[in-house]
Amino acid sequence: MAKRKLDFQTERDPKIKGSYRRRLDDAFAALGLLDIAKFRPEAAFVFYYLTCEKVAKVITGIAAAKPKGGGENFKKIKIHTDTLYKATQELKLPVRKEEIIALFASNKSGSASHQRNKLFHDFGPTQVHHAKRDAPHLNKAMVQFSGLRQSIVNYLDSAP
Repeated sequence: MAKRKLDFQTERDPKIKGSYRRRLDDAFAALGLLDIAKFRPEAAFVFYYLTCEKVAKVITGIAAAKPKGGGENFKKIKIHTDTLYKATQELKLPVRKEEIIALFASNKSGSASHQRNKLFHDFGPTQVHHAKRDAPHLNKAMVQFSGLRQSIVNYLDSAP
Protein backbone atom coordinates (compact mmCIF):
# COMPACT_ATOMS: atom_id res chain seq x y z
CA MET A 1 0.00 0.00 0.00
CA ALA A 2 1.38 3.41 -0.97
CA LYS A 3 1.96 5.87 1.80
CA ARG A 4 -0.59 8.66 1.99
CA LYS A 5 0.61 12.11 1.11
CA LEU A 6 -0.15 15.22 3.09
CA ASP A 7 -1.47 18.39 1.53
CA PHE A 8 1.42 20.49 2.77
CA GLN A 9 -0.24 23.64 1.43
CA THR A 10 -2.93 23.08 4.08
CA GLU A 11 -0.75 21.64 6.84
CA ARG A 12 1.73 24.52 6.83
CA ASP A 13 -0.93 27.25 6.94
CA PRO A 14 -1.19 28.69 10.48
CA LYS A 15 -4.59 30.22 9.65
CA ILE A 16 -6.27 26.87 9.03
CA LYS A 17 -7.72 25.52 12.25
CA GLY A 18 -6.49 21.99 12.85
CA SER A 19 -3.46 22.22 10.55
CA TYR A 20 -0.22 20.94 12.03
CA ARG A 21 1.24 24.45 11.88
CA ARG A 22 -1.75 25.87 13.75
CA ARG A 23 -1.51 23.13 16.39
CA LEU A 24 2.14 24.03 16.96
CA ASP A 25 1.44 27.75 17.07
CA ASP A 26 -1.47 27.26 19.48
CA ALA A 27 0.64 25.23 21.90
CA PHE A 28 3.35 27.86 22.00
CA ALA A 29 0.83 30.72 22.17
CA ALA A 30 -0.73 29.06 25.23
CA LEU A 31 2.69 28.58 26.80
CA GLY A 32 3.48 32.21 26.04
CA LEU A 33 0.41 33.39 27.94
CA LEU A 34 1.93 32.00 31.11
CA ASP A 35 4.68 33.80 32.96
CA ILE A 36 6.40 30.43 33.22
CA ALA A 37 9.69 31.88 34.46
CA LYS A 38 7.89 32.78 37.69
CA PHE A 39 6.52 29.26 38.18
CA ARG A 40 8.08 26.82 40.58
CA PRO A 41 9.83 24.11 38.53
CA GLU A 42 7.30 21.42 39.49
CA ALA A 43 4.43 23.62 38.28
CA ALA A 44 6.24 24.63 35.08
CA PHE A 45 6.80 20.91 34.44
CA VAL A 46 3.10 20.39 33.72
CA PHE A 47 2.94 23.11 31.06
CA TYR A 48 6.24 22.14 29.46
CA TYR A 49 5.00 18.55 29.27
CA LEU A 50 1.71 19.58 27.63
CA THR A 51 3.66 21.55 25.04
CA CYS A 52 6.08 18.69 24.34
CA GLU A 53 3.23 16.22 24.08
CA LYS A 54 1.62 18.35 21.38
CA VAL A 55 4.94 18.72 19.54
CA ALA A 56 5.40 14.93 19.67
CA LYS A 57 1.89 14.34 18.31
CA VAL A 58 2.50 16.79 15.48
CA ILE A 59 5.75 15.03 14.56
CA THR A 60 4.08 11.61 14.69
CA GLY A 61 1.05 12.79 12.71
CA ILE A 62 3.12 14.39 9.96
CA ALA A 63 5.30 11.30 9.58
CA ALA A 64 2.22 9.06 9.47
CA ALA A 65 0.69 11.42 6.87
CA LYS A 66 -2.49 11.89 8.87
CA PRO A 67 -4.26 14.73 7.05
CA LYS A 68 -5.71 17.91 8.56
CA GLY A 69 -3.50 17.85 11.61
CA GLY A 70 -4.85 14.43 12.42
CA GLY A 71 -8.36 15.91 12.42
CA GLU A 72 -10.64 14.67 15.17
CA ASN A 73 -8.17 11.84 15.73
CA PHE A 74 -5.37 14.18 16.86
CA LYS A 75 -6.23 13.45 20.49
CA LYS A 76 -5.93 9.75 19.74
CA ILE A 77 -2.40 9.95 18.35
CA LYS A 78 -0.34 7.85 20.73
CA ILE A 79 3.23 8.69 21.56
CA HIS A 80 5.40 5.58 21.39
CA THR A 81 9.11 6.19 21.71
CA ASP A 82 10.11 3.99 18.74
CA THR A 83 7.46 5.49 16.46
CA LEU A 84 8.31 9.02 17.55
CA TYR A 85 12.03 8.45 17.03
CA LYS A 86 11.43 7.08 13.51
CA ALA A 87 9.22 10.08 12.80
CA THR A 88 11.95 12.50 13.95
CA GLN A 89 14.38 10.74 11.64
CA GLU A 90 11.95 10.95 8.72
CA LEU A 91 11.52 14.68 9.31
CA LYS A 92 15.30 15.00 9.81
CA LEU A 93 14.88 16.56 13.25
CA PRO A 94 17.97 16.85 15.46
CA VAL A 95 17.00 14.66 18.41
CA ARG A 96 18.56 11.53 19.91
CA LYS A 97 16.57 8.46 20.85
CA GLU A 98 17.76 8.79 24.46
CA GLU A 99 16.15 12.22 24.66
CA ILE A 100 12.83 10.83 23.44
CA ILE A 101 12.99 7.99 25.96
CA ALA A 102 13.79 10.44 28.79
CA LEU A 103 10.64 12.38 27.93
CA PHE A 104 8.09 9.90 26.59
CA ALA A 105 8.83 6.39 27.93
CA SER A 106 5.70 6.08 30.07
CA ASN A 107 6.92 2.86 31.68
CA LYS A 108 10.36 4.28 32.58
CA SER A 109 10.56 5.63 36.10
CA GLY A 110 11.91 9.16 36.03
CA SER A 111 10.79 9.95 32.49
CA ALA A 112 8.65 13.04 32.01
CA SER A 113 5.72 10.92 30.82
CA HIS A 114 5.97 8.62 33.84
CA GLN A 115 6.18 11.61 36.19
CA ARG A 116 3.19 13.25 34.55
CA ASN A 117 1.12 10.06 34.79
CA LYS A 118 2.01 9.50 38.43
CA LEU A 119 1.37 13.15 39.29
CA PHE A 120 -2.02 13.26 37.55
CA HIS A 121 -3.30 9.78 38.38
CA ASP A 122 -1.77 9.16 41.81
CA PHE A 123 -1.58 12.69 43.19
CA GLY A 124 -0.15 12.87 46.66
CA PRO A 125 2.88 13.97 48.67
CA THR A 126 5.19 11.30 47.22
CA GLN A 127 4.42 12.34 43.64
CA VAL A 128 4.89 16.02 44.46
CA HIS A 129 8.23 15.20 46.08
CA HIS A 130 9.29 13.31 42.93
CA ALA A 131 8.12 16.20 40.73
CA LYS A 132 10.09 18.68 42.83
CA ARG A 133 13.17 16.46 42.63
CA ASP A 134 13.01 15.73 38.89
CA ALA A 135 11.40 18.84 37.38
CA PRO A 136 14.59 20.91 37.02
CA HIS A 137 16.37 18.45 34.72
CA LEU A 138 13.18 17.30 32.96
CA ASN A 139 12.16 20.91 32.29
CA LYS A 140 15.53 21.55 30.68
CA ALA A 141 15.07 18.50 28.43
CA MET A 142 11.50 19.56 27.55
CA VAL A 143 12.58 23.10 26.65
CA GLN A 144 15.21 21.57 24.37
CA PHE A 145 12.65 19.22 22.75
CA SER A 146 10.16 22.03 22.25
CA GLY A 147 12.95 23.82 20.40
CA LEU A 148 12.22 21.44 17.51
CA ARG A 149 9.33 23.72 16.62
CA GLN A 150 11.30 25.73 14.06
CA SER A 151 12.70 22.58 12.44
CA ILE A 152 9.15 21.24 12.09
CA VAL A 153 7.97 24.51 10.56
CA ASN A 154 10.95 24.41 8.19
CA TYR A 155 10.02 20.85 7.20
CA LEU A 156 6.41 21.85 6.50
CA ASP A 157 7.52 24.93 4.56
CA SER A 158 10.01 23.04 2.41
CA ALA A 159 7.64 20.23 1.45
CA PRO A 160 6.13 20.37 -2.05
